[in-house]
Amino acid sequence: MAELEFRLSGAAGEYMESATVVEWLAKPGDAVRAGQPLAVVETAKAATELPAPVDGTLLRIVAAPGTEVPLEGLLALIATPEGAAQAAAAKEGRDAPTATASAVPAALAPASVAEALVPPEGWTLATPIARRLAREAGLDLATLRGSGPGGRVQERDVRDALAAKAAAPAKRERRDDLYRRGMARRMGASAAVPQFSVSLTVDGGAIGELVAARRDAGAPVSANDIVMKAVALALRDVPRFNARWEDGAAVALGRVNLGMAVATGHGLAVPVIADCDRLSLSGIASASFRLRRRAIGLRLGPADMARAGFTVSNLGLLGAEEFVALVNPPEVGILAVGAFVPTPVVRDGQVVVRDVARLTVSGDHRAVDGADAAALLSRIRDLLEGATRLLAD
Repeated sequence: MAELEFRLSGAAGEYMESATVVEWLAKPGDAVRAGQPLAVVETAKAATELPAPVDGTLLRIVAAPGTEVPLEGLLALIATPEGAAQAAAAKEGRDAPTATASAVPAALAPASVAEALVPPEGWTLATPIARRLAREAGLDLATLRGSGPGGRVQERDVRDALAAKAAAPAKRERRDDLYRRGMARRMGASAAVPQFSVSLTVDGGAIGELVAARRDAGAPVSANDIVMKAVALALRDVPRFNARWEDGAAVALGRVNLGMAVATGHGLAVPVIADCDRLSLSGIASASFRLRRRAIGLRLGPADMARAGFTVSNLGLLGAEEFVALVNPPEVGILAVGAFVPTPVVRDGQVVVRDVARLTVSGDHRAVDGADAAALLSRIRDLLEGATRLLAD
């Protein structure tokens, strides 16, 4: 037999630095199977189930409920047949293993079930949905008496407390929630990045025609879906912006994974549409709708936030005519999209009214420059103004 370290690697996604253990779904001594939900952790994206990486026996729980664990932090030890750890690593791939084989220090010898599962002082046992409901309502779980096993707070306990509170509402102090705390960390990092911005105007006539044509054909898409497609295709031609600043250098990405900024009411979230350049408009519309609903419902998982190379922020959907977005590191660029507004313009020597919008690219000046930004914007404009010809399925 061998011991395998079960770690947090990648479980919290790139926008978080740690996760809190909510509960264990097995106890020391239990047999576990690869893929079986083993633990629940809470990140900025709500509760996430972590699966067992291999078949084996749960040997010891290192991180008790309530413990905040950093990325790569040790959660538990699993006893496995010889060679199972190596097979698991080979199956998962070198870039994103969920567990790695290693020697186990004597200090981590198996402990009793009671010792492993005792939460730290001040931690309230609660189900994930109860914890989420309480967080959204600003309700302190410690004030509730749980009706579940061991005094665990259940969903009905939270709902009963909220119903009672609604009968006699009281003013409470505003609390920043998880998305906003995550946003604060990312924008703090963004402030250290030397940034610049470049803008141009795009005519939205072809976009409107394509949206109407797709609606009439029974395969509707939005103007934002068309923008996402155009940006993805443009990044093929201006690949300097499809990169991440890592270890003091710009690292080019082979895939075009686009971040999509979503205002959720709980702060800004940036889910990712993978391989956006290869998707049809219908595929982008479907992915966009699914990710937006998951973001608003605080149900984004790690895979939904994986390794964006560039982000699109469209405040035109909210009526903003022009703005400058901040780069979301380690990405090296972001596009701000304003609203399409009827505007007098000159076409063929005549003044006509057209729906136009301002597009602004912000860039990390360590990796890209103004000429790169101008080239990217020009390519995006060409694609959008020829949308019916270039972007239709």
